[in-house]
Amino acid sequence: MRQSGIGETVVALIPRRKTDDRDLGLLSDLREAVAMARRYHPELAHRHVVDVGLRREGDRIRATFFFSGSKSK
Repeated sequence: MRQSGIGETVVALIPRRKTDDRDLGLLSDLREAVAMARRYHPELAHRHVVDVGLRREGDRIRATFFFSGSKSK
């Protein structure tokens, strides 16, 4: 996790696959990655994801999550 004046940044590497049991594919993987980031970094629990960057890297996808800079109320 990296900090900036704007907020927190978390990078996750997600294996590429077509679908899951709920047919949501990448969306459910992204949701799971955000939940995992919040478990490992409790300070993110009350912050919102304000942007997501996606980039293919071979058989994986690099997801960069940008969390809000201050706690939401």
